[in-house]
Amino acid sequence: RFWNSLAMEPASRITRLLGQLRPGLREKAVHAQAISSRAFSTRRPQLRQLPFSKVLIANRGEIAVRVARACHEEGLKTVGIYAEEDKGSLHVQRVNEALKVTSTKPGPIAPYLDVQSVVEAAKSSGAEAVHPGYGFLSESADFAAACEAAGIRFIGPRPETIALLGDKVKARELAMSSDVPVLKGSPFLGSWMAAREFLERENLPLPIIFKAAFGGGGRGMRLVRQDDELNEAFERCTSEAKTAFGDGSVFLEEFLDNARHIEVQVLADGQGGCAHLFERD
Repeated sequence: RFWNSLAMEPASRITRLLGQLRPGLREKAVHAQAISSRAFSTRRPQLRQLPFSKVLIANRGEIAVRVARACHEEGLKTVGIYAEEDKGSLHVQRVNEALKVTSTKPGPIAPYLDVQSVVEAAKSSGAEAVHPGYGFLSESADFAAACEAAGIRFIGPRPETIALLGDKVKARELAMSSDVPVLKGSPFLGSWMAAREFLERENLPLPIIFKAAFGGGGRGMRLVRQDDELNEAFERCTSEAKTAFGDGSVFLEEFLDNARHIEVQVLADGQGGCAHLFERD
């Protein structure tokens, strides 16, 4: 089904999609595209019209450049944003227009994290949609909600979805309610003593790992292999979570040595269309 759907996509979309596949899958996709290529000679694909024509890219650097390229290939006008330090950057040159964003907080990254400044830039530019790229505000439920409140389409999950999956404890509960297997883990922990009590109550042996409940990217995690490490690991995890994510809430999970991190990327268009791009190890 996936391979056949390639014949319904313009060449530019196919090129971007194939670039993300593993080598073996890429060859299969190219082969499937070749088999179905006659479809292009008989009719043009009937693609649904996008509900917007101008997109603000709420990011910088390579990420913003790639989003701008994709937008231009789809015939969309683009608006970039930049901090004062980035006014000469490449991503500013690859958009139709660019607006400066500011923040009351110091540093060159702060403006890209300022929800009010970015939303105001989108409104003043007449952008009908915002593409957050990844990182920065892409996983901010507040930002998605602010875009929605301003009548601007957020190209990404709904605010409530971001909020739900941003809370790792609630995300675990959702997975379990959907019969998705998960490692044994705790609710929010208020102290290292609460962690010890949980381990004893659940008869869960070491090693375990403390994790920031609202974190990600490998930060806010501490591995515990011995009982006398519980106190320090909990305190350090809580401190790092507070510093990095603004919330010191933590929980624990059983730890597996030599585990492999495998992701499946899922794409949905908000109109009933949904597909995955296979697994990534």
